[in-house]
Amino acid sequence: TSVKFANDDKSRVACCSLDGTLSVCQVLPSPATVICILKGHSDGVTDFCWSLSNDLLLSSSMDGTIRLWVVSSGKCARIMEDPNKAPVLCCTFQPINNNLVISGNSRGHAQVINVSTGKRVRGGVGKMPGSILSLACNDTGSLLWGGDDRSNLQSFIFDVTSGKLTKGKEGWLEIICIGNDNFIVCIKFFMQVKVWSKFVPEQTKLCLSNDKNIMYGVVVSEGHPITCLSFRAWISREASDPSLLVNCAYNSLCLYRIVNNDGEVRLRKTFSIKHRNENIRSSFCPLMSFREGACVVTGSEDMSVYFFDIERTTKPCVNKLQGHSAPVLSVSFNYDESLLASSDSDGLVIIWKRQQNAEESRQSLDQDI
Repeated sequence: TSVKFANDDKSRVACCSLDGTLSVCQVLPSPATVICILKGHSDGVTDFCWSLSNDLLLSSSMDGTIRLWVVSSGKCARIMEDPNKAPVLCCTFQPINNNLVISGNSRGHAQVINVSTGKRVRGGVGKMPGSILSLACNDTGSLLWGGDDRSNLQSFIFDVTSGKLTKGKEGWLEIICIGNDNFIVCIKFFMQVKVWSKFVPEQTKLCLSNDKNIMYGVVVSEGHPITCLSFRAWISREASDPSLLVNCAYNSLCLYRIVNNDGEVRLRKTFSIKHRNENIRSSFCPLMSFREGACVVTGSEDMSVYFFDIERTTKPCVNKLQGHSAPVLSVSFNYDESLLASSDSDGLVIIWKRQQNAEESRQSLDQDI
């Protein structure tokens, strides 16, 4: 269901599966070897996260528990039950204080849990309308975003000292259909509709009303899940604002600009991918900000991995990797971009190796299984 390289690590990668296990692998030197398999969950593992020092792994599961694993021994250090006894769909460490972890469950609760006690922190709960599928914190841990299965995008102000969550800005994604693959992307904040981008071909006829510069139409995207959230403090010298990368199951990968301390976001760009049914994940490329252009990478249901340059106004797709025979669910770069890991719904993980020839495109990668 997910694959992630360890933080600032070149060769260690972990993946989780619906069979209830997590696998930690060493991919360099070749051939790749399995370091350990973490067993203990009684149902599918939905998400996991490395700690800052990479000595611990946090995992969430449909069995209603969160587990903390010691990577060196492969043993489970703590089991934390969801206070609502609901399936846990996503999890993450608090980036500044790894003694606090955050989980999102099927009942729409984002919950802060103290690892030492295994208990939910007082005031450390935030509510969303739908099942929470994705979570992301900013680098300081002062903001948390959650995305649910009803297109809701919610920010929370995080008190790092106490672990208390306070609602920030809330909104939900809407797609207004104007024919085939063309759409208008909107985001609502407190009942105010704002149209951020629209693609309207001349031959398309759609009756839109205009009231105070706000356009309305037939909403068809309500209920499309937000399956992945990724934060980046800055992407490039040209795009220095904090950004949020969002996968929405309406064939779209959206890049948002964070505009204030409450976590309010505004759409910057939308990229088209095949995404309707699966929990597709994406990621910022770690080093692209120091080169010409800035890229993001995402899985897709058409069995491909896509690279998009956010600075390009036309033809933003700069590379497409093919090798999977099932929808690509998750992607992850190691810290120096020499390796890319991708996983699909059939359970296959592919490690892609960057070509070293200077004459090759900077995005060109070799497949190394």
